[in-house]
Amino acid sequence: MDWRCLMFQNNARPKAIFIMWIQNHGRVVTKDRLKRWGLHMDETCVLCQADKVTREHLFAECAYANRLWTRLSQWAQVHSIVPNTWIQYFPLIIHHSKRKTASAMLLKMMYVEYIHVLWRERNTRIFEGASREHEALAREVVSMCYFRAHKKVKGLIENLYFFKKKKKKEK
Repeated sequence: MDWRCLMFQNNARPKAIFIMWIQNHGRVVTKDRLKRWGLHMDETCVLCQADKVTREHLFAECAYANRLWTRLSQWAQVHSIVPNTWIQYFPLIIHHSKRKTASAMLLKMMYVEYIHVLWRERNTRIFEGASREHEALAREVVSMCYFRAHKKVKGLIENLYFFKKKKKKEK
Protein backbone atom coordinates (compact mmCIF):
# COMPACT_ATOMS: atom_id res chain seq x y z
CA MET A 1 0.00 0.00 0.00
CA ASP A 2 1.70 3.15 -1.18
CA TRP A 3 -0.59 5.27 1.02
CA ARG A 4 0.65 3.82 4.33
CA CYS A 5 2.79 6.96 4.72
CA LEU A 6 -0.48 8.81 5.40
CA MET A 7 -1.25 6.59 8.39
CA PHE A 8 1.97 6.48 10.33
CA GLN A 9 3.44 9.36 12.30
CA ASN A 10 0.25 11.29 11.67
CA ASN A 11 -1.14 13.34 14.55
CA ALA A 12 -4.66 13.49 13.16
CA ARG A 13 -7.48 12.11 15.30
CA PRO A 14 -7.54 8.30 15.40
CA LYS A 15 -11.14 8.25 14.13
CA ALA A 16 -10.10 10.45 11.19
CA ILE A 17 -7.24 8.07 10.38
CA PHE A 18 -9.68 5.15 10.55
CA ILE A 19 -12.12 6.83 8.11
CA MET A 20 -9.22 7.53 5.76
CA TRP A 21 -8.11 3.89 6.03
CA ILE A 22 -11.63 2.70 5.12
CA GLN A 23 -11.78 5.23 2.30
CA ASN A 24 -8.41 4.16 0.87
CA HIS A 25 -9.52 0.53 0.88
CA GLY A 26 -12.60 1.53 -1.13
CA ARG A 27 -14.92 0.46 1.69
CA VAL A 28 -16.65 3.76 2.37
CA VAL A 29 -20.37 3.14 1.99
CA THR A 30 -21.27 5.57 -0.77
CA LYS A 31 -24.51 5.46 -2.71
CA ASP A 32 -22.89 3.69 -5.66
CA ARG A 33 -21.84 0.84 -3.34
CA LEU A 34 -25.32 0.65 -1.82
CA LYS A 35 -26.78 0.38 -5.33
CA ARG A 36 -24.45 -2.54 -6.07
CA TRP A 37 -25.83 -4.21 -2.94
CA GLY A 38 -29.34 -3.95 -4.40
CA LEU A 39 -30.65 -0.87 -2.58
CA HIS A 40 -32.43 1.70 -4.73
CA MET A 41 -32.01 5.37 -3.91
CA ASP A 42 -31.22 8.74 -5.35
CA GLU A 43 -27.54 8.63 -6.27
CA THR A 44 -27.08 12.40 -6.45
CA CYS A 45 -24.30 13.86 -4.30
CA VAL A 46 -25.74 15.64 -1.25
CA LEU A 47 -22.82 18.07 -1.20
CA CYS A 48 -22.89 19.42 -4.76
CA GLN A 49 -26.23 18.05 -6.04
CA ALA A 50 -24.59 17.57 -9.44
CA ASP A 51 -23.20 14.06 -9.95
CA LYS A 52 -23.57 10.49 -8.84
CA VAL A 53 -21.70 9.73 -5.64
CA THR A 54 -18.63 7.53 -5.86
CA ARG A 55 -15.56 7.56 -3.67
CA GLU A 56 -13.68 9.38 -6.40
CA HIS A 57 -16.41 11.97 -6.79
CA LEU A 58 -16.94 12.57 -3.08
CA PHE A 59 -13.32 13.11 -2.11
CA ALA A 60 -11.77 14.66 -5.22
CA GLU A 61 -14.22 15.63 -7.95
CA CYS A 62 -17.20 17.13 -6.04
CA ALA A 63 -17.46 20.92 -6.38
CA TYR A 64 -18.08 21.31 -2.61
CA ALA A 65 -15.08 19.12 -1.77
CA ASN A 66 -12.96 21.06 -4.28
CA ARG A 67 -13.84 24.38 -2.62
CA LEU A 68 -12.92 22.93 0.77
CA TRP A 69 -9.63 21.45 -0.45
CA THR A 70 -8.75 24.61 -2.38
CA ARG A 71 -9.28 26.69 0.77
CA LEU A 72 -7.11 24.31 2.81
CA SER A 73 -4.38 24.09 0.17
CA GLN A 74 -4.23 27.89 -0.06
CA TRP A 75 -3.83 28.07 3.69
CA ALA A 76 -1.13 25.37 3.81
CA GLN A 77 0.53 26.77 0.69
CA VAL A 78 0.38 23.51 -1.27
CA HIS A 79 -1.17 25.00 -4.41
CA SER A 80 0.19 22.26 -6.64
CA ILE A 81 -2.20 19.71 -5.11
CA VAL A 82 -5.58 20.75 -6.47
CA PRO A 83 -7.75 17.83 -7.55
CA ASN A 84 -9.21 17.35 -11.01
CA THR A 85 -9.59 13.60 -10.79
CA TRP A 86 -8.87 11.06 -8.10
CA ILE A 87 -6.19 9.44 -10.26
CA GLN A 88 -4.23 12.72 -10.41
CA TYR A 89 -4.95 13.84 -6.86
CA PHE A 90 -4.18 10.86 -4.65
CA PRO A 91 -0.61 10.15 -5.92
CA LEU A 92 0.26 13.84 -5.38
CA ILE A 93 -0.90 13.66 -1.76
CA ILE A 94 1.18 10.52 -1.21
CA HIS A 95 4.24 11.96 -2.92
CA HIS A 96 4.19 15.19 -0.89
CA SER A 97 3.49 13.35 2.38
CA LYS A 98 6.50 11.03 2.31
CA ARG A 99 9.01 13.65 3.43
CA LYS A 100 9.76 14.34 7.08
CA THR A 101 9.44 18.11 6.87
CA ALA A 102 6.96 20.11 8.90
CA SER A 103 4.99 20.93 5.77
CA ALA A 104 4.74 17.23 4.83
CA MET A 105 3.57 16.40 8.35
CA LEU A 106 0.99 19.18 8.14
CA LEU A 107 -0.20 17.97 4.73
CA LYS A 108 -0.68 14.43 6.05
CA MET A 109 -2.69 15.62 9.01
CA MET A 110 -4.67 18.09 6.93
CA TYR A 111 -5.55 15.47 4.31
CA VAL A 112 -6.78 12.96 6.90
CA GLU A 113 -8.83 15.60 8.72
CA TYR A 114 -10.22 16.78 5.35
CA ILE A 115 -11.44 13.25 4.56
CA HIS A 116 -13.01 13.00 8.01
CA VAL A 117 -14.86 16.34 8.04
CA LEU A 118 -16.09 15.79 4.48
CA TRP A 119 -17.43 12.34 5.41
CA ARG A 120 -19.09 13.75 8.53
CA GLU A 121 -20.64 16.61 6.55
CA ARG A 122 -22.02 14.16 4.01
CA ASN A 123 -23.53 12.03 6.80
CA THR A 124 -24.95 15.07 8.60
CA ARG A 125 -26.70 16.20 5.43
CA ILE A 126 -28.14 12.74 4.78
CA PHE A 127 -29.18 11.75 8.30
CA GLU A 128 -29.82 15.05 10.06
CA GLY A 129 -30.75 17.40 7.23
CA ALA A 130 -28.27 20.03 8.47
CA SER A 131 -25.41 21.54 6.53
CA ARG A 132 -22.40 23.81 6.93
CA GLU A 133 -20.48 25.95 4.49
CA HIS A 134 -17.07 24.75 3.34
CA GLU A 135 -15.42 27.62 5.23
CA ALA A 136 -16.69 26.23 8.55
CA LEU A 137 -15.25 22.83 7.70
CA ALA A 138 -11.94 24.42 6.73
CA ARG A 139 -11.82 26.19 10.09
CA GLU A 140 -12.45 22.89 11.84
CA VAL A 141 -9.62 21.19 9.95
CA VAL A 142 -7.20 24.05 10.65
CA SER A 143 -8.12 24.10 14.35
CA MET A 144 -7.75 20.35 14.67
CA CYS A 145 -4.36 20.43 12.93
CA TYR A 146 -3.18 23.18 15.26
CA PHE A 147 -4.38 21.49 18.45
CA ARG A 148 -2.94 18.08 17.58
CA ALA A 149 0.34 19.13 15.96
CA HIS A 150 3.85 18.64 17.33
CA LYS A 151 5.98 21.71 18.12
CA LYS A 152 7.70 21.75 14.74
CA VAL A 153 4.40 21.65 12.86
CA LYS A 154 2.72 24.06 15.28
CA GLY A 155 5.42 26.62 14.51
CA LEU A 156 4.68 26.26 10.80
CA ILE A 157 0.93 26.59 11.39
CA GLU A 158 1.43 29.76 13.40
CA ASN A 159 3.26 31.31 10.44
CA LEU A 160 0.45 30.45 8.03
CA TYR A 161 -2.41 32.90 7.68
CA PHE A 162 -5.92 31.51 8.04
CA PHE A 163 -8.01 33.42 10.51
CA LYS A 164 -8.49 37.06 9.58
CA LYS A 165 -7.21 39.50 12.15
CA LYS A 166 -9.58 42.23 13.25
CA LYS A 167 -8.53 45.68 12.23
CA LYS A 168 -8.39 48.28 14.95
CA LYS A 169 -10.68 51.23 14.42
CA GLU A 170 -8.87 54.49 14.02
CA LYS A 171 -10.27 57.52 15.82
